[in-house]
Amino acid sequence: MDNDKTVYSNCTSPATYQQYTWTLTDKLRKTAKSELREDEHLRAQGLAQMREFIAKSPHIKRCRTDALFLLRFLRTKKYSIPQACAMLEKYLTIRQTNPAWFSRLDIDDPEVEAIIDGGYIVPLPERDDHGRQVVLSVAGNLDLNRVSSALLARVHFLVQEVLADDEQSQICGYVHCVDEREL
Repeated sequence: MDNDKTVYSNCTSPATYQQYTWTLTDKLRKTAKSELREDEHLRAQGLAQMREFIAKSPHIKRCRTDALFLLRFLRTKKYSIPQACAMLEKYLTIRQTNPAWFSRLDIDDPEVEAIIDGGYIVPLPERDDHGRQVVLSVAGNLDLNRVSSALLARVHFLVQEVLADDEQSQICGYVHCVDEREL
């Protein structure tokens, strides 16, 4: 396995959980505190409560329980545990009820790779002044006769999943600009 790829467990109640370590700047720590109410105590408490919710929910059969995954829900809902758990349930339901959109979210899939390499959707290398990741979609770079809407959905969800696993994007957000001039 490549060193740059992380494999996450889908076990809803693993024997142990990987310890969370803050790796971002002090400026982002302050932003997380002021914008999301996040501090070490609230983060640890939120992660523990979400993991308990997942373990005790009989309808959740497979779900990542690593901190990075759960923090996307906690941060989005500013550490409201009921809202974060409800958002997680909706996320899992959408993934299960729309398998054509969420299956094979793999950059090495030749169809997905061709769309990304063709310049349809590009996360730009620089962030904006607010620390947000900027993603550009150029509709004119698509051959609409060869691309299905389900494939486009897969590509968008793949990019969104990558962004959602980026802690700076969890805290600062991201901007998606769409150029539809040649559509």
